[in-house]
Amino acid sequence: MVYNNILELIGKTPVVRLEENLYAKLEYFNPGGSIKDRIAKSMLEEMNITKDTVIIEPTSGNTGIGIAMICAALKIKCKIIMPESMSLERRSIILGYGAEIVLTKKEKGMKGSIEEAEAMLKRDPNYKMCSQFTNLENVAAHFSTTAVEIMEDFETLEYFIAAIGTGGTITGVGSRLKSKYEDIKIIGIEPDTSPFLTEHKSGPHQIQGIGAGFKPDILDLNVIDKIETISLKEASEHARELGRNYGILAGFSGGANYAIAKQIDITGEFTDTLTFTPEELEKPLNIEVEDNAGNKSKYVMFLDYIADPESEPEEVLDEIAPIINYTGEKSFTLNQGDSFSIPNVSATDNIDGNIEADCIIEKYIAKKDTAEMNNVKDHLDTQEAGKYTLTYTATDQAGNVSDNLVITVNILDTTAPIFTYEGET
Repeated sequence: MVYNNILELIGKTPVVRLEENLYAKLEYFNPGGSIKDRIAKSMLEEMNITKDTVIIEPTSGNTGIGIAMICAALKIKCKIIMPESMSLERRSIILGYGAEIVLTKKEKGMKGSIEEAEAMLKRDPNYKMCSQFTNLENVAAHFSTTAVEIMEDFETLEYFIAAIGTGGTITGVGSRLKSKYEDIKIIGIEPDTSPFLTEHKSGPHQIQGIGAGFKPDILDLNVIDKIETISLKEASEHARELGRNYGILAGFSGGANYAIAKQIDITGEFTDTLTFTPEELEKPLNIEVEDNAGNKSKYVMFLDYIADPESEPEEVLDEIAPIINYTGEKSFTLNQGDSFSIPNVSATDNIDGNIEADCIIEKYIAKKDTAEMNNVKDHLDTQEAGKYTLTYTATDQAGNVSDNLVITVNILDTTAPIFTYEGET
């Protein structure tokens, strides 16, 4: 079958029977690899986007991947804001779609990423945010597509289990399923180290995609019959079990869903129970990334997120250089006296996140056999004709140095010569 674009592949995901009456809907069959493709498509379709629009979004990863993928298909610029605790693999995929990444402190969780995104909105009128935590299109996407697909597949359903991130899935699917299945129980899940919905406590955790550390505006707690908590160890063990027993390489959130589904089976025989594997296990990547300025960096990653929880983690040697982020012009020509602002250049490191890009300016003055070197200021002195070269580099904490970014500024001599004559006129 031929499709017009990647957006047409979103949805209609398969359901697989795990036990006699336990089923899993494999949302990682979406083209971006997760259930978040659905909401990314729904939210972007409802936005007023122009050629100058830059989409920004705070996300723990999968929504960012979905938005970056769709923005790439629609030729829209995109910046993703996420906690620095999110996996390198997710960051690499987002970069692979041509989006930029802004990292925030892991201690602040998703709340910190949201605050940074809101600050960015105030700085540039071209920035527009999908706002997945408050956008009702998040809920509508699941109410009108995910839930409908489920109802087409099941005559009866007694439990629906979904880990809670933004709340869009469990609210949208849960509310519609309750309209058809009178006795269905909707079960939510959150991390045991960030049980905000059950204990009003928030904290860092590694079960990506769930546990925002606050109550999202779109989450309707009235839809949910019970919320369970789960540990990283439980989620990891059950993700491993899905892979080894069923051939389903699910991520942590899928493992969490499966673990809670097994817990409610107190009779030993499953009633009709449906859960999700919202995302696929993150795979090793070996890719070379090149930004718009031509800077290259090679990413080599082996990430085993469902290894034996009792095993000791291996020390990882950071040998990956930072990437300089710059999409502007690399050559400028000015007249004497023109104002010129130093280009805003940032850098991203696979371990350290956002780091500063240092800059050295070399000034070659016309008609003088001299070259001056000094630190970059906010503006260049353009009163004297000549050539400036701005060389940007970034160094991470492990000592890896990025490739150079060189920007040249040519200042033309526009001052007419002055005749000096002391004789009779």
